[in-house]
Parts: sequence; C-alpha cells; structure tokens
Amino acid sequence: MTEITYISEELVMEGNLDSAGSSVVVAGRFKGELRAKDVLLEANSIFDGNLVADKVTLGGLVKGEVSANTLNVASSAKVEGNLKTNALSIDLGAEVSGSITRISK
Repeated sequence: MTEITYISEELVMEGNLDSAGSSVVVAGRFKGELRAKDVLLEANSIFDGNLVADKVTLGGLVKGEVSANTLNVASSAKVEGNLKTNALSIDLGAEVSGSITRISK
C-alpha cells in the first residue's frame, strides 16, 4: 500500500518535504521544496517553489520549477515557471507561462 501525505485546504506549509517513496496531495498552500514519488496539486492549491517527482498532476496555481518524468497540467492549472519532463500533457483551458524542457538522461 502506498502511503499518502495530504496537505488540506486550510493548511499553509513552508519548508522542505521529502516523501520520495510515497504520494503527496496538496489541497492548501505549500512554499518550499517538495520531493515525492507522485504529486497531485488540487484545483484550489497554491504551490510556490521547486517540485521533483516521478509523476505530477498540476491543478492549482504553480510558481517555480517542476521536474517530473510524467507531467499532466489540468484545465484548472495556472503555471508560472519552468517545467522539465519527458512526457507532457496539457489540458484545454490550462494556462502555462514559462519554459518547457526535456529532462536530460
């Protein structure tokens, strides 16, 4: 069973979260560095910082840098920053401002 760390809507978190072997769901606000296996940023979430994971789904406001092997930008997402990925999907309605590059192997 995969463990899930859930940051609820009313929570504001600042700092470093290293959850490399598990999943993280952010519904509230996170500022800092986040490392996990899988990350889901829900539609009303706010993320400001660096995010590194194998699989990421962006649904809220994102400022900073995201690095993921597989990256999905949902229609509710607003991204201001740099995206690094090997597999990218951007849903209709998503707003992306910044650079998109491939992760070098």
